[in-house]
Amino acid sequence: MAATTGYGTAGRKARKRRLCGLPAQECRGDAGGLSPGLSGLKSHATAEEAFECYRAWLLRQGYRQVGGREFEAPRAGRIVVLTKKSRFGALLRGGKEGRHMPAQFPGGAIVC
Repeated sequence: MAATTGYGTAGRKARKRRLCGLPAQECRGDAGGLSPGLSGLKSHATAEEAFECYRAWLLRQGYRQVGGREFEAPRAGRIVVLTKKSRFGALLRGGKEGRHMPAQFPGGAIVC
């Protein structure tokens, strides 16, 4: 069994989380456990959850899904292409005291 310290359990690795990029009032993710610089945002346990959250938001905005990751805008006829489900969202790494902090290589959407 790992030894406990004042900041949590030593030797225990925090799982990575993802941001979908939506405002907190639109996001379906979890609001807890983020660093102070990310306060007011919500995060998802997996990239697939972040993708589904963003996809549902696009559909609520009137976009029409024309492919697995492609969405057509309601008026302008523009196409939004989302990153692959397995790479979607901004990656968060584990930080001190069980909080999550930004990592590298965010994934998101491409507007054509």
